[in-house]
Amino acid sequence: MKRLFNILFFTLLVSFGGYAQNELEFGRVINETLTGTGSSVYTKSITIPQGKIWKITFASLGRQGTQGGVQSGVTSQLSIDNFHLKSGSNTISEFPIWLDSGTHTLYIYANDLTPHVAAINGIEFILR
Repeated sequence: MKRLFNILFFTLLVSFGGYAQNELEFGRVINETLTGTGSSVYTKSITIPQGKIWKITFASLGRQGTQGGVQSGVTSQLSIDNFHLKSGSNTISEFPIWLDSGTHTLYIYANDLTPHVAAINGIEFILR
């Protein structure tokens, strides 16, 4: 009986597993930025086309300096959907983060009204 169960289990595992895999083909490098001033929450909608996925590998967050540079060490927070990426200068999510097709929202939750800038970087893959 145990042997029959093992054979049945293995057969089901192989048959379902055969349809779960897709090939990933490199599409492009992703560099998305979000800037804002005069508010405590900034948002940007990002749409990933059907048949593509994004692998987010890096995120940065800072305050825009008066000379055009970016100051790090801010106490604001950067998120995409429900993934909290950065809190100040600390990375609080482990990378990579995978995003499927559809609309996603990039958020900066600022602790003051000074201009902020955030960026996410990654790779877009085409599902085959």
